[in-house]
Amino acid sequence: MLLTAARVVCRDWLDAHGDGTLPHVTRCIDAFLDTPSRKWTLATAYEKTGSLRLMRFLASREPAGLESFDRQWLFNDAAAHAAAHGDLESLEWLTESYLPAMFLTKAVAAAADGGQLDVLKWLHANLYERCSWGSTALCSAIRHKHDDVIEWLQRTVVPLEQCRAEIMAEAAKCGNLGVVKWLRIEYHVNADEAKHFAEQYGHSDVVQWIITHCDVANWHVDFDAAAANGSLELLQWAADRVLGTSTRRTIRFAASTGNLEVVKWLHDEFGECRFEGAFAEAARKGHLVVLKWLHEHDVSDSGETMDAAAGKGFLEIVRWIHANRKGAFSIAAMDSAARNGHLDVVQWLHYNRQEGCTTSAMSDAARNGFLDVVKWLHRNRSEGCRQFVMDEPVAFGHLEVVKWLHENRTEGCSKFAMNVAAANGHLKVVKWLHENRNEGCTAAAMNGAAKNGHLEVVKWLHENRSEGCTTDAMDDASCGHLETVQWLHKNRSEGFTLAAMGNAFTGGHFDVVLFLLSVSSGRFPIFCTCRGMNQSEPSEVCKEESQSLGRAPCTELATWLLHNYPKRAEFCVCMVLADDWYFMDWFRRMGWKPTYRPNGEVIWRNKFQTW
Repeated sequence: MLLTAARVVCRDWLDAHGDGTLPHVTRCIDAFLDTPSRKWTLATAYEKTGSLRLMRFLASREPAGLESFDRQWLFNDAAAHAAAHGDLESLEWLTESYLPAMFLTKAVAAAADGGQLDVLKWLHANLYERCSWGSTALCSAIRHKHDDVIEWLQRTVVPLEQCRAEIMAEAAKCGNLGVVKWLRIEYHVNADEAKHFAEQYGHSDVVQWIITHCDVANWHVDFDAAAANGSLELLQWAADRVLGTSTRRTIRFAASTGNLEVVKWLHDEFGECRFEGAFAEAARKGHLVVLKWLHEHDVSDSGETMDAAAGKGFLEIVRWIHANRKGAFSIAAMDSAARNGHLDVVQWLHYNRQEGCTTSAMSDAARNGFLDVVKWLHRNRSEGCRQFVMDEPVAFGHLEVVKWLHENRTEGCSKFAMNVAAANGHLKVVKWLHENRNEGCTAAAMNGAAKNGHLEVVKWLHENRSEGCTTDAMDDASCGHLETVQWLHKNRSEGFTLAAMGNAFTGGHFDVVLFLLSVSSGRFPIFCTCRGMNQSEPSEVCKEESQSLGRAPCTELATWLLHNYPKRAEFCVCMVLADDWYFMDWFRRMGWKPTYRPNGEVIWRNKFQTW
């Protein structure tokens, strides 16, 4: 619209009616259009458009006072997007013209994730020293089954020792036996975790190879996982070698997946004693063939079968159970069917069973937006619904349900209705409640809308309601909603607390951090969750809390923090993934001390710490 308006003015008015005496008007329009929006950064521009030309335009107009660490952050985000899309031209410009000496923290992983082998080869040939190699980029290639990238990385890059277990685990999850073998044979990686993941994800060949060729702590096969994945061959293989046995849950997993052959084998191998819950699981997943087989073999019923089938809408199974099984049918059947919108099941139960339902039937149907079910229950049943029933559908934006309840029921709503509608961004619902109900809302409405970045809702509440907000609004919006934070700062007076800084930092939102610092007037020179950071000696609270500090999600932000406030960071600890080679190396050069954890995390402490 903006460009169209400018075109109309310049072409249809200035050209047609101007006499050459208004050049300043043309210059003003040109200057206005030449000013980039504050919403657009180098990274967001490329992410949304993939345009190198736009990146160059924005780079030429970057603010003179832009933080060097901020530029690094934008550079690495943009480079990652370009690498993932195989855009070598943009990647070359970023690395050769924009920041020609900067280390690339994300490009290799992004290229591997996107299957961009040409980009990986180019980075390896031209920017080897500026990239992180041997980390978990291979995991991304394995996850997306980029076989050419996997093969090239295996041939070209030696995986870092601290990353090998994670790579093997990912290979096991994805059933890549070749990578599992390679890591075990070439680097003697422990396979305990890999065995577990191979079992959970149903890769029988990987499980069998690990048990046969690796010295694992637990060489028993997980029968529950094998049954859930329908791995009959693995179950038979394990049983023949006495590598485990079934549990009370094994049959339930098999029945849940509908694998009748596994169910039969378990019955023959272990008998009926371990079939508890099988009926309900088969019914819940709609496996009528399994149900009939269990019935023929006199397997007992837990009494939850009808409820499970009704809740999932399996009317055929509900009818079959009614005709063939005697058991305790509960009031939960119609409640569950109504909750999930299965009107045909609700009607059948109403006409063929006597259990009925509770107020949960209509209330839950309303919450989930099933107006046809709500209307039918209203006309045909007498249980009604819960008090303040309108509070429930507003959370999901079901305005038509809200209107119907308002006109046809008397249970009404509470202030929670507008609060939750605002928090979830349902502006139409908020407006309707404002115009048609008297309950109003509380400050939680604007707080919740701000927390979730629903700026239009925040603006409307500001202009039309008087409840306002608290400091929670800016604090919670700092989890990545820069535009909302800026608007609140400009238009509201509540301000923010230290929590805003902490939220922005732990979420890796560099832009929010810089904005908060720019408007904080020095109130918050350093931020982290450790309250004892500004003390000369760490308190016991500091020691305990520093152990629980979150992982730094943004390398550039963490290095910026520690670079600008080294004295204040004397009692700070930082949690880093062991595969983050660049960040790990940075801490070493700064003289920090590492403590390695078995889960792949490394705790770094300042060199001045002795505790």
